[in-house]
Amino acid sequence: MPIKSFAITAKSYAGRGCEVHELEFSDVEEVVRPNGKNAYAINFMRRKTQGTMEKDFQYVIGDIEVKILRDYISCFPLPQRSGRFFRKLSNKNGKICSTNQVIGKNMVSNYGKEIARILDLPDPDRFTGHCWRRTAVTLLANKGLSLPQIKCMSGHK
Repeated sequence: MPIKSFAITAKSYAGRGCEVHELEFSDVEEVVRPNGKNAYAINFMRRKTQGTMEKDFQYVIGDIEVKILRDYISCFPLPQRSGRFFRKLSNKNGKICSTNQVIGKNMVSNYGKEIARILDLPDPDRFTGHCWRRTAVTLLANKGLSLPQIKCMSGHK
């Protein structure tokens, strides 16, 4: 479940894995869209050139994606919903339980490889922590967004 939630979050704003893993619970908020459907507003810090950071946000709107994020968040009792968002979960007697152990950048850098192996894609070692960013840009282009729109969404020059 953490891998799915990570992939959804990273893809939603064309983030680098190193940016996504630092999200906090306070950066992720469920909201109701004007059409009455739920979404998640993700606030994040995007790395800019010369090492500066810039605050930005993006929405996760797909029904399946919203459900996966809601299910992931529900694994954490309310008192534990602070601090780092991506944490390891454990399985105790068939029940998924939260932990306080954060998922670090080294672990998330392998998530792309892990998903590529699950999907039986060729050469899974090519799927680095940057694959989320490439995938998001490809999906935006496939939806017909213009280059300036994609650059605005992804933070590319």
